[in-house]
Amino acid sequence: MQKARVAYLNETSMGVKYYMKFDVTSGFLFLSLPTEKQVVKLDPTEKPSTLTVVAGTGQTCRGNSKCGDGNLATLAKLSYPKVNAEKMLASNLFIL
Repeated sequence: MQKARVAYLNETSMGVKYYMKFDVTSGFLFLSLPTEKQVVKLDPTEKPSTLTVVAGTGQTCRGNSKCGDGNLATLAKLSYPKVNAEKMLASNLFIL
């Protein structure tokens, strides 16, 4: 079995909750990286396994601005994203 490091923890990230969702249909594992303001996808079939950003530019969403509505998820500005495990419908990933 091959192991992959998916996140580096340090003293500033230890108090942050990380969310993950395993999609049984695709076999992908989705992880929220709150301090990086991104959601990534891990494809365990790739050797070595790689992380692909599926949402978030790494910039923080501030105020009442539209931080990604109506655009690609990879162009969205996020604030501590959470992958919603109950809302995976028809290959659509919901990020709170």
